Amino acid sequence: MAGGVINADGTYSVNGVPVGECKVVIDNSNLDPNNKPAGPSGGPGGPPDQGVRPVTPPKSMTEGGIKRFVKIDPSYYKVESTQLKHTVNQGHNKDVNFDVK
Repeated sequence: MAGGVINADGTYSVNGVPVGECKVVIDNSNLDPNNKPAGPSGGPGGPPDQGVRPVTPPKSMTEGGIKRFVKIDPSYYKVESTQLKHTVNQGHNKDVNFDVK
């Protein structure tokens, strides 16, 4: 599993992704001001799913409160429910975009 951070302008970078078809998970639920931290059972704000590596946002995204929540379909939050896929090629994979709503 690999992880990355989506910048405020929508750009992102992910390193360490295996070559081949991959499911894509996008979980921004931690930015939702209506979300309450979950208890030990998990869920949004709770412990990450096994195998998914959480990523700490860079200082440039957290200094001065630069965090913006954009509501997306919760099906993108988990490997089991996301329909997003991408075939990763060897080397640099440029301009890979996902239309999420």
